[in-house]
Amino acid sequence: MQPITARVDRQIKSLFDLSFWSSIAVIVLIAVSNFVNYYRVSAQKDPLVKGASPNLVLVVSILLILWFVYGCVGNVLDKRRLLRAFITLRDDGVSGHAIANPTLRDEGEAFSLAYDQIISVDAIALAITKKHSAPALRLKTTDREYIVPAIENISDIIKRISEKIPQNVE
Repeated sequence: MQPITARVDRQIKSLFDLSFWSSIAVIVLIAVSNFVNYYRVSAQKDPLVKGASPNLVLVVSILLILWFVYGCVGNVLDKRRLLRAFITLRDDGVSGHAIANPTLRDEGEAFSLAYDQIISVDAIALAITKKHSAPALRLKTTDREYIVPAIENISDIIKRISEKIPQNVE
């Protein structure tokens, strides 16, 4: 059997990219609106935000920009960490990189299992961000479990592993 490798699904990657670029767009929008506000005030026109001094608007805007920058950095780090997850199916077993809880900034761990060590395989819903979850592959052994989040073709991977693991006959 040719080794089969499954990595993080493209839709999950797109979710992180969309979140990153929307934050960048908001940062640019805040910066442009502050520039326009200061230009209007210096030209003796009405400011964009009435009821607050331009300095207060600037301070609040800087705090918002810092918040969005923090979110962007966290987003990039979370995506980089999640992209480490993968699973490879071979004739003798499976190997890969498991991340049990991506939202806790867990770096995960590499694993390698023979098919006879696996007692069950299934899909679970796993939080990949504070607001989003994705299907994750769960491999159970007698003493622990390995969770590989958001991989592509998860149902096919589960089917292939299920065909190879010894069935419990009682």
